[in-house]
Amino acid sequence: AVQALAWPCDRSEPRPLIGTHDGTFHCDEALACAMLKMLPEYRDAAIVRTRDPEELERCSVVVDVGATYDPARSRFDHHQRGFTDTMEEIGHSTKLSSAGLVYRHFGAEVLASLVA
Repeated sequence: AVQALAWPCDRSEPRPLIGTHDGTFHCDEALACAMLKMLPEYRDAAIVRTRDPEELERCSVVVDVGATYDPARSRFDHHQRGFTDTMEEIGHSTKLSSAGLVYRHFGAEVLASLVA
């Protein structure tokens, strides 16, 4: 099943899509989606809630689903076996959630958008 927020039909260009899992929302993907929507490139994005790999492949960015952490492909999941990423670059040792992964890659831009 796919749940998506709709956008006006008169848009001349497609909106970016933020993919996350369907079912019960958790704070990590809710925060990840909120941080992404603070950025200009995702401000108008629709949030697609699904576990269907074909639907997720259509998304511009995917958080907390898909069992892939690949920043080059904008995939930010932490559920795969062997995932141990932390923000060791700033001295932290707590394993990152999807929100932590989004913050790791977009945190400076998110903070800048708050003070702009």
